[in-house]
Formats: sequence, structure tokens, C-alpha cells
Amino acid sequence: MTTRRGTIVLVVALLGVFALELATHSVGNDRALLKLGALPDDGDLHGQYWRFATYSFLHFNGVHLLVNVLLLFWIAGVLERRAGAALAGAIYFCSVLCSAIVF
Repeated sequence: MTTRRGTIVLVVALLGVFALELATHSVGNDRALLKLGALPDDGDLHGQYWRFATYSFLHFNGVHLLVNVLLLFWIAGVLERRAGAALAGAIYFCSVLCSAIVF
């Protein structure tokens, strides 16, 4: 049985960032999440292009995080077992960037 190391690392990172959100009272607070790297609603990045990557680690609440983690385990786990961690990671981060651009 192949392990899902890449998926597990990503989930641990998501949980760690959510712990930071909890510690800074940012959960459910749009303004606080913007300070942590969320994408602004108006789409104006003011040259802060790093937000294209950081937004994907932030979650508005625990339900949002739970749904994302469950889907990540399911989809990324299958992909990682079939295609390998490197390709699964590349697909994940390409999806993050494409989603940010479309947003």
C-alpha cells in the first residue's frame, strides 16, 4: 500500500494555518483573513501577487476546513497513489493558481 505523504503534509499545513487563524482570532473575519493573505473581494492585489498562493491555506471556518480536508484526502490521495506525489502536488498548485486567477 502506497502512503500519501504529500497529501498528509498538505493537510498538516492546512491545520497549522488554521491554528494560526484561531490564535489570531481571524476565523470568520474577512479583514483579519486579508491580513493573513486572503484574496481581496474586489480582486485588486496592489502588487501582492503572493496572495495567489497563500489564499488556499486560509479557511473561513471549521466547516470550510473540514470539507476541504476531506475532499483533499479523497481526491489528492487517489491522485498521489496513481501518479506520485510530485505530479499530484504540481496539479494541486496549478489548480490553486488557476482558481485564484478565475476568482
